[in-house]
Amino acid sequence: MAERWYNTSFHTSLQMTPFQALYGRAPPLLAEMILPAETNTDNFSPDQQRSIIAEQIKQNLAKAQARMKHFADKSRVERSFEVGDMVYLKLQPYRHTSLSIHRCLKLHSKYYGPFKVLAKVGNTSYQILLPEGCKLHHTFHVSQLKKHIGPKAVPNPNLPLLDDEGNILVAPESIFERKLVPRVQGDISIPVVRWLIKWVNLPVEAATWEDSSFIQKVFPHFTP
Repeated sequence: MAERWYNTSFHTSLQMTPFQALYGRAPPLLAEMILPAETNTDNFSPDQQRSIIAEQIKQNLAKAQARMKHFADKSRVERSFEVGDMVYLKLQPYRHTSLSIHRCLKLHSKYYGPFKVLAKVGNTSYQILLPEGCKLHHTFHVSQLKKHIGPKAVPNPNLPLLDDEGNILVAPESIFERKLVPRVQGDISIPVVRWLIKWVNLPVEAATWEDSSFIQKVFPHFTP
């Protein structure tokens, strides 16, 4: 019944029901299903009816896309920069591998800089002046940049450590403390070793307790 309800409900984008879009005719009512089948009284063959329905669907979806674009454009802001402007660079803040890492990094910095705009590349990209030794390519889409506001800008030459894909590196740096905690599994209490981890790119106060088995599994090259 739930599937029938969905397939016979009117969709505003299609301007018809999914049943009608698939079969080219209106869905039968429950009372009509006990009646004998009627022959097609229209002047169109089933193939012609499906072609007509397909053309109607194309037109209705085009109207729905135009309507969604109209409302999306209301909140869109055209962003552009001039050569010499100071902009902040947005980097992917984290790849969460555990709840603890995610909890720390979601409040970490997302924008770094500011950096100077050197040139405009195409219509939507800009080349900025990055620190020496940075692994990132110097050209970024306008959506990754935010203009520095104010007459004074003190550039920060330090960027977080990055991996080869340009993501902020998340890895354990060292262990501050160790402890043994009991963990109940069924009717058995098993001792588990936990480490207080100092993370790369995070301050000391953002250290988190993690299971040693988890760290060794996710970061096999880490040797405490």
